[in-house]
Amino acid sequence: MEKKMRARSNADIGCHCVAWFLRTLCRFGDGALRILESVLSSRDVRSLSEIRSVLRAFTRSESVSAFQEVSGRSAEQRLIVVEFFVRAFALIGDVKMRI
Repeated sequence: MEKKMRARSNADIGCHCVAWFLRTLCRFGDGALRILESVLSSRDVRSLSEIRSVLRAFTRSESVSAFQEVSGRSAEQRLIVVEFFVRAFALIGDVKMRI
């Protein structure tokens, strides 16, 4: 029973961290990537699997809209966004994303 409570608590913490990360994602900075990395360092395999799945789906959908949003901006600004998503996908282990 205690293990289930602890696992649920870890999952809740992970979900709150993911929610915070999702709100800060549009800043495209190292801070958001550090948060992502810390969320993914969970020791609870089940929670980690669920978090990775949610992050993969969300990051894929956000990358499409982010790339559309910056399409008219300078090359430097577009590269910042591309670099952010490359690093984010690498952290969550998504090797299937096609840009």
